[in-house]
Amino acid sequence: MPKKTHFRRTQIQCGLALLGLALPWLHAQAAPQIEIGNNSIHIIKEDGSLWSWGENSNGQIGLGSFSDVIQSPQAISGNWFQVSASRYLVLSIKSDGSLWMNDWDSSNGLQQLGTDNDWVEVSVGGSDGNAILRKTDGSIWLGSWQYREPEADRATFVIESLDSGTDVWLSVALDAAYFERFWAIRADHSLWYFKRTSSYDYQTNRMVYRIDKNRAGVDTDWQSFSQSTDTVLVVKKDKSLWQAAPEPVQKYDSTWLEVDSLLGFYAAIKEDGTLWQWGNFIESDEQSVDGYKSRVIEQPEQVGTSSDWTHVNVGNNFAIAQKADGSYWGWGVDDYKYGFRGIDYRLPGQIGAESDWQVTRTGGRSSFAIKSDGTLWSWGYGAELGLNNGWLDEWGYLQTPAILQPQQVNTDTDWADIRVGWTQVVALKKDGSIWSWGSNYSGALGLGLENDPDVYWLQVDTPTRIGNRTDWVKIAAAEDTSYAIDSSGRLWGWGQNDYGQIGDGTDVDRNVPTQVGSDTDWRDVAGGWGHTLAIKSDGSLWAWGDNSHGLLGDGTTETRLSPVRIGTDNDWQAVAAGDSHSIALKKDGSIWGWGNGGSGPTGLGNFEDVYQPTRIGVDNDWVEIGAGDSHSVAVKADNSHWSWGHKGQTGLGSLAGNQNLPARMPSSSGWLDLGFGADSFHATGVSCDGGLWSWGWNNGPELGQGITPVVEEPVQILLPPPAGSLPLDDSRSCQIANLQNIDLQIVSASVTTTGSINAGSNLDAEFSISNLGSIGTSSEPFVAQWYLSTDNQIDANDIALNSVLLTGMNSGETLAYSNQVNIPITTQATSYFLMLLIDATNTQTESDENNNSFNLGQITVARPNGRPDQPPGKIRRKQ
Repeated sequence: MPKKTHFRRTQIQCGLALLGLALPWLHAQAAPQIEIGNNSIHIIKEDGSLWSWGENSNGQIGLGSFSDVIQSPQAISGNWFQVSASRYLVLSIKSDGSLWMNDWDSSNGLQQLGTDNDWVEVSVGGSDGNAILRKTDGSIWLGSWQYREPEADRATFVIESLDSGTDVWLSVALDAAYFERFWAIRADHSLWYFKRTSSYDYQTNRMVYRIDKNRAGVDTDWQSFSQSTDTVLVVKKDKSLWQAAPEPVQKYDSTWLEVDSLLGFYAAIKEDGTLWQWGNFIESDEQSVDGYKSRVIEQPEQVGTSSDWTHVNVGNNFAIAQKADGSYWGWGVDDYKYGFRGIDYRLPGQIGAESDWQVTRTGGRSSFAIKSDGTLWSWGYGAELGLNNGWLDEWGYLQTPAILQPQQVNTDTDWADIRVGWTQVVALKKDGSIWSWGSNYSGALGLGLENDPDVYWLQVDTPTRIGNRTDWVKIAAAEDTSYAIDSSGRLWGWGQNDYGQIGDGTDVDRNVPTQVGSDTDWRDVAGGWGHTLAIKSDGSLWAWGDNSHGLLGDGTTETRLSPVRIGTDNDWQAVAAGDSHSIALKKDGSIWGWGNGGSGPTGLGNFEDVYQPTRIGVDNDWVEIGAGDSHSVAVKADNSHWSWGHKGQTGLGSLAGNQNLPARMPSSSGWLDLGFGADSFHATGVSCDGGLWSWGWNNGPELGQGITPVVEEPVQILLPPPAGSLPLDDSRSCQIANLQNIDLQIVSASVTTTGSINAGSNLDAEFSISNLGSIGTSSEPFVAQWYLSTDNQIDANDIALNSVLLTGMNSGETLAYSNQVNIPITTQATSYFLMLLIDATNTQTESDENNNSFNLGQITVARPNGRPDQPPGKIRRKQ
């Protein structure tokens, strides 16, 4: 398919061309270019960098390999001037005038064609991959595949002179409709075409080609070729657009700046910078499982309202356009493969605009991410996306469309964290409330809903609040079970309980949050397919539920309906549960694995089951862990990302098999957050530059990479940043979202009442917190906890009062809070120190714990109406 590049010719060049003269060193300055070779995409930015992705079955992307699809843009080494692509052939010209062909058989994916460095223009097209080229001296050349030897088993790309005369040519184009026809504008601005015919010479056993040269019409005001795929369009001096033919036909008047088309879909830009489309178009359709439908646009219709469009290029049912600010925008369908589209198929979505992701999580067939502005986004399939876009089919089942790219979940901007099971979601807001949606199998939503036996189980496709409490600080989700820890350190569970994974001493499903025992010192929790892991504030490790393969780590395979302590160590920092394996992190930076080792997710160098926590290697610089269905992941203090387990889930590349030891994954800038779920066959990550990435198995579109079955290495979901933005500095680094780079300090605190107060009364409190660290508090929140202390030190004898959830606090930010502090009616009558403490609810530790507490002085608690003292209220120990 012919493609035209818009390039700037200097006044000196134009003058020399008219005189039939040219100099090689007067090479044109290339403007930004969008080039689509049917289903491969190529963009040259203003800095001369070339980015390519899409169909790669013939090595079109230029990486030295071939595969069905390259989902994310790849930087092609070099400084580039022009690129032209057909379905299987891509030719490019570097800024030094050399000519290159993308070739999977070449070691670096690129093969230089000859040694000349005076190429200035190329146009490629045709199913056989023909090309017409132009040099700086105005000569034109023909490129084609030929079998040069009678017995050759592979054709050679041959470049031969197209015009043996002395004419100087200004511009060239290959005709897609008649790919043996080549167009050119001569220096006198007349229009010409060359027609090639071929016959077979039986004496030499070779094809013989003949070139006929013909003039098109008599006009001498042709200026250039406009970008077009289905047909060749020629621009006149008055800016009108004509279809190239032996007798040219006017197609568009001078109000049209650029028109492109493929397979009957047209996109165009008018002189006023507005964007238009018509013809065979694909648009979104919420009532379709595929999420789209086709329609015919009879007359040009404007796309959006912007008037700053500069270039547009059409592919197979999609288009990419550029704005004056250098940003790129895409819309359409394109067979689900390339992941550039905006949320609405009908309107362009900006390419590379999303660089503010902070938190990401995954489910069985869905993915989620939270932005720095507190908005929540989802993609994949099912009611668990929470997009309120489902409909009931004739049997009463809720149906939802597939969502291929991140789409915002309602308009709320206060999401703090989200955890996902197989098809249910539990989410935490900054106000301490928890919400759920998705499938209510076994009561997994915690909303107290009873499932309709005729519909198997209820589904909810919009976030719904669980109760009215605002004291939740941590959440977790397993296959069909969810968990939450409140600010008093109590642990709650709900959903499926076949193996006692809720931990309430029964195997009865629960459809509302149910407390696990009576302990008030739980700090972290994680759930797998049927087992649960947890850490208390004293650093002890606990487990319960299914114990096949030694999942619980107690040395047995006995199912436990209530929490049992694992070992005697008190230095456990974090836990992660896969489908049937367990991973834990200690405070000394070591990591431990146990459970089902079948595909290597325990990381112990074998594929055997392990029945007790066993150390993975000898390194002690691990800072974060995660677990998916049959794989595990960990991050070191240097931001390096390591993965092991099932080969289709680790993201280690196509050559890696099942890994039973941690193996380092490729990463350019480190990871800010990693998204995993016990039932996830895929993973997501937020890189330190705010980009969103995915890899692993694709049950639907949850990778954000279309419907490609497996993505074997991390692939960015969005495209490169717009032209003019700063390139990524590979030397930059960020810390994982742990407290090593978080430094919270209490700036001030006050209450309305001092002196004496009756038990059962409330104090109105105000305080300010500053984050002096280098990163924000992310989704793993802290609490500001009020205490009554008898000895001016916070210990096990203190009375824990109300708390306030602290989350989403950016680096360098100071936030003011207010809350009511209730003095329990059971408080003994005596003098106390009223203290405020910043306390972590998660597995992390601050890099600097100075100024974490604030003493407001002594207050005296009196018994109201002379009531006798009661036993002291519940206490909470700080680790």
